[in-house]
Amino acid sequence: MSVPISPPQATPILKGIMTGLLRYTTDWFILDTATIAGPVNVQLQRQVPVDKPGGGRDFTVVGIPMQVFRLINQTISNGISYSPNDDGQVRRDDYVLIGRWDADIQPNDTWEDDSGSWKVDGIIPNTGYETRAAVTLFSSNPSLGS
Repeated sequence: MSVPISPPQATPILKGIMTGLLRYTTDWFILDTATIAGPVNVQLQRQVPVDKPGGGRDFTVVGIPMQVFRLINQTISNGISYSPNDDGQVRRDDYVLIGRWDADIQPNDTWEDDSGSWKVDGIIPNTGYETRAAVTLFSSNPSLGS
């Protein structure tokens, strides 16, 4: 006769140790400079609604303090699109932005750098040890990106 063995139950202490270890390795991955990707310093810009005296809202842009992230390219194609509106090529590449578990990032946050304009499309469900967001790079330079 066989006796079923149940898996060990995760205690709060064990969960704390596992989460701490995962947070440590995520920080290491973000700050690792041994690859071309390396860490990226980003100052996100966020549009915050401001009520108007007569009703309605305007939006003002607020800069979020500088944070360190890791960008991982998710674009399968070359990212180049042909735009009939501006008579040229444009580049649109998809990335995943990985930050610390407590990173301050929200959908529709933006930033700009030498590559072009970036927009946060959405937040990937929180794991407790890292913050991940789907972001898009928009650039008029077709040689950048993928």
